[in-house]
Amino acid sequence: MPGITAMRPSTDVRISMPGSALASTPSAKEAAAKNSDIDNSNLPDNRKKLIKRLRELREKLEQKVQELQELSNSTTGNPEQRRMRIDALRTEVGSLTAVMSSVSADLAEATRKFTSDEKKLVGMLVMG
Repeated sequence: MPGITAMRPSTDVRISMPGSALASTPSAKEAAAKNSDIDNSNLPDNRKKLIKRLRELREKLEQKVQELQELSNSTTGNPEQRRMRIDALRTEVGSLTAVMSSVSADLAEATRKFTSDEKKLVGMLVMG
């Protein structure tokens, strides 16, 4: 019809910094493959869960620290928004560090009666 134009939906896709972190999150299959060494160990299941949790937390912490470094070195965008995001990332880093400490303490308590070889195995598995 004259005077009427059909609007086409946009096909642009933009991924924000948090969105890019989400996009890089491993699938369940990738996570299972990554933790196969833990699953194949002869450790009790509750210790395996703690080790997996520590690995997951360490990865998240590394991502947040990298994000914080990149943002701290950036000069683009609104300085106030950048400062607020830096503060939020610092809070996240602090929270992740606290949770890692708690899980580490739980794992230490759970493995207190392990032999030295079993403790070495736990240490190697935690480090991935």
